[in-house]
Amino acid sequence: ELPLMPHFHWDRGLRYEFKPLETVGEATPSWVHLESRYVRGRIAAKLHMDAAAYDGDEELGPLDNDADFRRARVYAGGQAHALRPLNYHLEFGYDGRGWSFHSAFVTYPDIPWLNTIRIGQFKAPMSLAMLGSSRDLSLMEKGSPVDAFSPGFRLGVGVGGPELDNRMTWRLGWFADVNEFDVGEASESIRSFNGRLSWLPRREESTPGYIHLGASGSFSDSGNESFRYRSRPESFLAPHVVDTDDISANQGAAYGLEFAGVQGPWTVQSELLQVFVNAVEGPNLRFQGFYAQTSWFVTGESRPYRSMSGTLGQVLPHHDFSLRKKRWGAVEFAARFSRLDLADRDVDGGEMDVVMGGVNWYWNRYMRLMLNVGYADVDGGSHSGEMRLVQGRWQLQF
Repeated sequence: ELPLMPHFHWDRGLRYEFKPLETVGEATPSWVHLESRYVRGRIAAKLHMDAAAYDGDEELGPLDNDADFRRARVYAGGQAHALRPLNYHLEFGYDGRGWSFHSAFVTYPDIPWLNTIRIGQFKAPMSLAMLGSSRDLSLMEKGSPVDAFSPGFRLGVGVGGPELDNRMTWRLGWFADVNEFDVGEASESIRSFNGRLSWLPRREESTPGYIHLGASGSFSDSGNESFRYRSRPESFLAPHVVDTDDISANQGAAYGLEFAGVQGPWTVQSELLQVFVNAVEGPNLRFQGFYAQTSWFVTGESRPYRSMSGTLGQVLPHHDFSLRKKRWGAVEFAARFSRLDLADRDVDGGEMDVVMGGVNWYWNRYMRLMLNVGYADVDGGSHSGEMRLVQGRWQLQF
């Protein structure tokens, strides 16, 4: 067999391709119907730098003004041929807590009846906001119910994908708990079955506009250990101010409902999530939360839809920022209200309402500046009081 020869070039990241020597130098190499071995993909990175200032009641605990890297990650993804064609993804970096692999998985496409098979560490299929990329958020952090209840990154195996002319997606998977991450459910030693279904009842290419509906659910087993749910006030540099602590329980279940609507520059998005915990002692418990948010692009851009995953995609400015050409990139205003209830029966993790507003300035596809102003009201639990915050982010990706 001939050795694999490398090719490199820059195109929105470092593109690479390894092919057998006999295919090197072809004028138009095929990226789809290669009978030989190959590995190709892109190496890219993203950097999020946050700063935040707080003013809150003493009962909420220490609220220190701070600045830190929110994310600093390098990732590689692409296609390869190992027994059969596959897609792969690796992401490693810093998330404000430490260094770790966030995702590492392979996906086998075009599987009869199953659509695709994915194996490795990736996001369990639950929550529209969680499954989307942090690069594409309208506000700096996800809503507090998503932070508290969505499983986030897990180790597992999943099947499913887009169907019906990409108007529907379905995903099913079995997952085991891994190391704690920056967002997502804080339960440990959890094994769960997760599933999600999304549907586009309306899609207009010309306007553009669409309506997204989604539902997800999970059944979890703790292995006779515990469940735990907690959240920050939608600011990563703040402490967790609502927290159930460890709840001795065997099993739990959760469901989520999703809605998103886009009409030209306007986006409306909302989710409802509930979890049910089968406590070892005492009655069963229920915790819940929801958020509703909207955003508007003053400069006329529209948020795209990622039909392969059933999520909202990356916004690209109509014109890059340029003082010489008197172009200002893209400007977006966003607002959200969220409510999280972690108190039920003899567990008092607290209740929290958060109002968050923000403005985003997209210079180009690679950089944007974000500014958020928020208010949080926490009642019950080990912390109680009001908080006001101002936070900003410098975001770079290539």
